[in-house]
Amino acid sequence: MRKYYCGKCNRRHDRNLKYCPHCGALVSLPFSYDVELGGRHSYEIPLHVWREALMIFALLGIAAYLASTAFLHNRKGDTTEVTYGERYHDKIDGTVYEENIQTKRVPVSEARKYTIKIIYGYSPKHASQKVSVKTGEVIVCEPCGEVLEDRTNTIIVPRINADRYKVRVTPTRNCDICKTKPVIPVYEDGTIREADATEERVAEGMAKPIVESLWGKPYRKEVILKPEGIVERMYYKDPVFGINVNARYADYDSRDKVVSYRDVVGK
Repeated sequence: MRKYYCGKCNRRHDRNLKYCPHCGALVSLPFSYDVELGGRHSYEIPLHVWREALMIFALLGIAAYLASTAFLHNRKGDTTEVTYGERYHDKIDGTVYEENIQTKRVPVSEARKYTIKIIYGYSPKHASQKVSVKTGEVIVCEPCGEVLEDRTNTIIVPRINADRYKVRVTPTRNCDICKTKPVIPVYEDGTIREADATEERVAEGMAKPIVESLWGKPYRKEVILKPEGIVERMYYKDPVFGINVNARYADYDSRDKVVSYRDVVGK
């Protein structure tokens, strides 16, 4: 039978003893057993000590796992309950006729991403109501805006389909009145004069080629609706620096005659 030595008093004792019978020291700790093998002293760890060590390492591993889980949870931040979805309001009386709302918990940092979207439409009660709408085309004179021909019709449709029907406005230059309407050029003092190429300044009634001979070629144009009708506005460069400006332009009618203008050095 192999004899073991106490690590404190160095006396022999049986292997199954937990405490030294001579000094009372605890001999179950690792490296507390001293065994004599071949006249030499060597250390041997009993099997129950290995079991106790494995149990300690297992407990430490569980504690480390719980600590890491709690740390990661705190890093994500607290959670909050949010409500999101769609809510449908009636265009007529503003009542809510349908909604699709959901609730869930999300991190506080992501709570702003969840909102309730308001959508306006027609409730089943108002969607089926019959309304009268106009559809078709209106022909108007481009210079003066007078309606030349009305090709619209009035029909009865459900309210939910009313937005599908529109009236299309088509401008044209076929107004006989505007074609024969004379343009009377006048001086700034109100006296009548005939505008021609001998003018040193642009005046009302001038043709587009004459204006271009005085101001040069336009760099931009646009169509504008004025009280007297639709005009074509041409913008010209600054006469001194040659840069693009908005303060030098001329408005032309359907005959390419100046009806109004503005100059950086004058009117």
